[in-house]
Amino acid sequence: MKSYKTIFLLIGLLNSAMGNSPNGVIILANSKMPESVETARYYAQERGIPLDNIIALPMSTKETITLKEYVKTVHNPLLESLFKKDLITGAKSRRRDIYGRDWLVAGLHSIDYLVLMYGVPLRFQNSPEHIVPTSNPNAKLFQNNKGSLDSELALLAVPSERSMTGFSQNPLFKNKTPSTYQLETLIRVNRLDGPSSASVRLLIDRTLAAEKTGLQGRAYFDLGGPHKMGDEWFQEAADLARGAHFDTSIESSKRILDSQDRLDAPAIYMGWYSRNANQIFKQRNRTVPKGAVALHLHSFSATTVRTKSVGWVGPLVQMGFSATVGNVYEPYLSLTHHPALLLEALLEGKTFGEAAHYSISAYSWMNIALGDPLYRPFGVTLDTQLKESNSPYVILRAVNRLDSESGTAAATRFLSKHFQEKPSLPLAYALAKRHIKAGDLDAAAKVLRFISYIDVFLEEEFVLIKHLADLSSDIEEYSQALTVYEKLLKQKNVQKPLKLKLLEDGVLICKQLNNNVLMSQWSRDLLLLKAPRQ
Repeated sequence: MKSYKTIFLLIGLLNSAMGNSPNGVIILANSKMPESVETARYYAQERGIPLDNIIALPMSTKETITLKEYVKTVHNPLLESLFKKDLITGAKSRRRDIYGRDWLVAGLHSIDYLVLMYGVPLRFQNSPEHIVPTSNPNAKLFQNNKGSLDSELALLAVPSERSMTGFSQNPLFKNKTPSTYQLETLIRVNRLDGPSSASVRLLIDRTLAAEKTGLQGRAYFDLGGPHKMGDEWFQEAADLARGAHFDTSIESSKRILDSQDRLDAPAIYMGWYSRNANQIFKQRNRTVPKGAVALHLHSFSATTVRTKSVGWVGPLVQMGFSATVGNVYEPYLSLTHHPALLLEALLEGKTFGEAAHYSISAYSWMNIALGDPLYRPFGVTLDTQLKESNSPYVILRAVNRLDSESGTAAATRFLSKHFQEKPSLPLAYALAKRHIKAGDLDAAAKVLRFISYIDVFLEEEFVLIKHLADLSSDIEEYSQALTVYEKLLKQKNVQKPLKLKLLEDGVLICKQLNNNVLMSQWSRDLLLLKAPRQ
């Protein structure tokens, strides 16, 4: 298991030398959409990118365009603009290909990242008349030429005449040391997009704020998808998060994370397999840490990103996540971003742009990476975070690190000290569990009394508070557990999955206390809640 420590700062100091300079970021905006150009200028100013690096072209304001529109309004004019700015040097072919594209017979570029801004079309449709047929039965699944603009533009400067049918292998995939030639022919493309220009600006602000503090929060992994290989990917990612000492939750059943599951401070979320984000991922009143990274693997997670409710990418941006990936059409599992590889690269100190292109095996295909390519979530060490932050989630990472390096006793002493100095729900839960595991029930009860003094709960804390009440029940402090359950059930916005769980478990606590009146009432409430709607 890797230990991710001071290497982050050392890598951060090499930022410019490694080809991650703001000067090397080129921004593509849609001149037909004023918000697109305004957001491009905002990103450039906040990131220190020269305003001359903005290329504004007249494009469709729709997310989905035809292949012909892509060639005429994006591919050819962008290539020409890059030539005029000397960002691509070389020679174009004297003829266009079967799609009408200009292409290079020789050339190199000097672009670190191409960022497609809010307002730039997202994907182009299939063009059946331009499909190159194949006799290979294994390749028939890939007999289409539709795809994301992002993935197609990655090959804009590759010097060859190239078919758009199917996909092209990505030489940056799992490549920790790409060659200069690879970086000067392939273009790493990211997107800054979302439900609105305001949501994109907020994403930019939160990303820059996170770089100063480092990513802080918990890690959540939702397994139980339709294919074994995908579950193995997510389990590998969960192991990496734990290896980096994140307090981590894993849901391994077939259901998607919902309101009965913890989702406080989701700094890292990775899961599958639902077509659209469910209610828990559409709540604006749930606090998402600045700079949080998310991935929900589904074939159509990014068919649109200018939305708060369809797919996953748009809702995740609206919820407050700063970096995510997705698919605009069916990509097939092996050709999606690999969650474990994405997290591996980030934990090793790579930027989001580097990690996104390290973790995808195909270009000229269906994938997008949404987020600032220069964002480095782990550019601040845990030791620095401990000095500069009093976040309970930073404390918990340090506790987990102490567990592995100095043992349980030292970790528990450290946790107890910080809980006494600044009590919080996450620390109370972690400390009480440790005392119970050690058999010190009196110490656990003393910690758990903390929840008796809380009367106002944040919605994101509901499940954590229930877990604390359940610990009280485990050590036979039933009255305290029941009091907390009563408070929770009186809260507004308790969603159905959590309410069902509260009532089911609450009935059992009432039984322990012989509270027949409340047990009867909650049993009736439970039946009514389970009853099918008329």
